[in-house]
Amino acid sequence: MRAYPPDVVRRLAALVAEAAPGLAAAELLAVVREEAATAERRRVAREIHDGVAQDLASLGYALDGIIAEADAGAASVPAALHALREDVSGVVRSVREAIHTFRSSVGEHDSLGAAISAFAHRVAEQAPFALHVSLQESGTRLPPDAEAQLFRIAQEAIRNASAHANAANLWVTCRVDPPTALLRVEDDGDGIGHRIGHGIGHGIPANPGRSDSYGFVTMAERAQRLGASLGVRERQPTGTCVEVQVGSSGGRVGDRR
Repeated sequence: MRAYPPDVVRRLAALVAEAAPGLAAAELLAVVREEAATAERRRVAREIHDGVAQDLASLGYALDGIIAEADAGAASVPAALHALREDVSGVVRSVREAIHTFRSSVGEHDSLGAAISAFAHRVAEQAPFALHVSLQESGTRLPPDAEAQLFRIAQEAIRNASAHANAANLWVTCRVDPPTALLRVEDDGDGIGHRIGHGIGHGIPANPGRSDSYGFVTMAERAQRLGASLGVRERQPTGTCVEVQVGSSGGRVGDRR
């Protein structure tokens, strides 16, 4: 084996020691990103399974029933066909909404608040509730990753309320003043059924039977990545409140100018 001069060995050792923390951090970041991507793929799979797949299965059963009635000469077949057509339209709307959700990003808009407002209004067009949006943003913005995480949390909370709350009203509040931010999504619907505390690990519904419970877990993971505090609680007198705080009570992130 070739022997290198001691000064060369020392210089190489110094370079390795200097680069090691950066390499370790890069490797750790790659692992974190892969785990995040895996979690997101699982969430999408769960959404498809609990949403579109269940709807399509129901349509299949309905079609089987119509065929059986037609073979028996039942007079109710035309009405059943009209109802089936309405169900198909509902599935199509769900698919389109899911595609829009996955494609949407803050980059399409001037600010985080504008992106959240646009998404909320799009959902409200197909929902029975009245939408109330309150935006308060300073001239500076959060880092892109922080905006992306908050935007996805807002999407999840708004979609949950639309799909599960049976609410008459939905309130969306977004206040951004780096390094602090507040996101709140409230509805006056059925509620989550029990009192829930604040914070990661304590702000998530304990009832796994709720069809949107996985969405709460996803929001918690995003808030944790952001270093923010997440609270999911009953709203008085009825409904649910989802709140994310970045700042003195949660994490602190810098701004981008």
